[in-house]
Amino acid sequence: MPLLEFVVRLSAALAMGMCVGLERQWRQRMAGTRTNALVAAGAAAFVMCGFMVPDAARGAAQIVPYEAHMRALLLQAMASSALTQTALRSEDIEGTPKMKVTAQIKGLGRQDTALEQLVVRLSLEAGVSSVSWSVHPQVLE
Repeated sequence: MPLLEFVVRLSAALAMGMCVGLERQWRQRMAGTRTNALVAAGAAAFVMCGFMVPDAARGAAQIVPYEAHMRALLLQAMASSALTQTALRSEDIEGTPKMKVTAQIKGLGRQDTALEQLVVRLSLEAGVSSVSWSVHPQVLE
């Protein structure tokens, strides 16, 4: 991919991310202009770099956008609840084209209804084959 084409595509991704961010900022939602612009530019750069290297690296270029999509779904589903995401990890499941995504979510007190709504929202996603949760109580000192 020529440098000019790379820069044009990266600029287009940055501009589109800014548009999404401006809309979110206008509606006073989390993750405004700067965040969405940087995420869009980073995802575009990662995917375009995947086309510049041999086929062995293309698998990663397909995982990162999906993981970013899962992060966005989690943030959107938690926006109206008292839950906060503290970590998100993904790992390939060997021998399959699938990956396992693990999210660590915290809430003050029991947030069963909010957690159930989050699980239902994720289970409706086309690429999700299963969703499970577990509660780990933590004592604050």
